[in-house]
Order: sequence, then C-alpha cells, then structure tokens
Amino acid sequence: MRQFVNWSGSLSFTPREFAEPADEDAVRELVVRARESGRTIRPVGSGHSSSPLTRTDDILLSVDRLAGVIAEDADRARACAGTKLKALGEGLYDAGLAMDNLGDVDYQSIAGATATGTHGTGVGFGNLCTQVVGVRLVTGTGEVLDISADDNADLTSFDQLCVLNTTDTRADTELHLYYADAEPVGPYAITVDARRVRHVRLNDLIDPEAVRLDRPYGCLLRSPVPVVVQFLRQDTRLPGVVALTAAMAYPA
Repeated sequence: MRQFVNWSGSLSFTPREFAEPADEDAVRELVVRARESGRTIRPVGSGHSSSPLTRTDDILLSVDRLAGVIAEDADRARACAGTKLKALGEGLYDAGLAMDNLGDVDYQSIAGATATGTHGTGVGFGNLCTQVVGVRLVTGTGEVLDISADDNADLTSFDQLCVLNTTDTRADTELHLYYADAEPVGPYAITVDARRVRHVRLNDLIDPEAVRLDRPYGCLLRSPVPVVVQFLRQDTRLPGVVALTAAMAYPA
C-alpha cells in the first residue's frame, strides 16, 4: 500500500490502489476495469492543491508518467496530462513556442493546473485554461474523446445560473430540475452569502446526480430570502458559432 502526501503535507491518505498509467491505453484499461468491478477512480496531479478532493479509499490515478510535449504546428503543441509546468516551458521553448503567462510555481502538472484555475499575473491575462484550445480525454465509460471547437464542440457548451443576493441574510437556496421525460431531481444546495453574487455552472453539479444536459429541462430555485437569478446558456454546437441565451427571474 502506497501513501499519498500532497505538496504542503496537509493531506495524506493511503488508497486501496495507486495507479500510474504511462499511456492512453493504460488509462482506458484502468477505467474499464474499475467500471466493470464497480470501483471508483480519483485522478491526481502533483498534489500542489490543498483541497481534499483527491482523497479516496479506492483507486488513485497519478498522471505523473503521462508526460511530454509534442509540437503540432507553428502555433500550438500537445502536452500530456502529467507534464510539469517547468518541463512544459522547456518543451515549448524547444518547439519555438511559449506560454502567454505563468505563475511563480512550476511544480504543478498541466492537467491539474488548468483544472484548478491556476493563474499567472496581469489584468490582460486569463488563467492557464484560457490557453487551451482542445483536450483529449478518457471518459468514465472508457471512451476516448477529442474535444475542441471542431471536435465534439457540443461538449464545450454550458448552462450557468447567476444568483444575486442583495439582502443582509445568507441565502441557502435549493435548485430542483424538471425534465421533459424523467422524474424531477433535487435539491441541489446552492449557498449565496449576504450581499454577494454566485455563478454556478450546471454542468458541474453532481449531487444528488449529474445534470442531464442531453435532454430538455427547466429549473426551480427555492430561496428563504429574495434573490435575482439569471440563466445563461452558451451553445457551441454549430461550427464556428457561439450562441448565447439568457433569461432573468425575479422573486415571485
């Protein structure tokens, strides 16, 4: 049994299995095996984050061996998930490329750094994930997908709620989803502090279950205090087109 300890030492645990796949086929085989046996997988990068989200009693998948930078053309390169930011910079330099911006820590893996919103500095620069033009991933069923503006573009679409609480009381709201061909699901707990606003991507909600984005649905938000809600949909399913739809809701 191998113990995992994060970068700061604030998180340590011993998973049932510590997996270090070295290529895409090994990742896919691990996912298929876990799915068929009813087990769960948690991925982990360099462990720089202090979040306990990687803690698991089952399979911990390290991306450390999935490393390397492959130049694709004059203005882009493919970086494997476990490539550390230091090695990424060196690999891009060899290809005549560079990142727009980086933070002062280069210990993280590129997959972890983009997933956790790692940033550099400067008003004119986004965080690292804004420099990503496409990803290749293994889904929870073992399927391999390429996702970009040209491939599976619908997967870059998202629905979002913006909840505005102008009162002096915290709003502990509950979101319920109603589908055209399935039973309602909820509640999803969404807390908005007093005199604050919160943006929630519906794509990211998983408790009590992931939102079924492949079918029509409606939202009902219950709040103990008056709030204003904006629903936003970004639709990228049409080639070369980004369609935005927004709707506002006020206290009944």
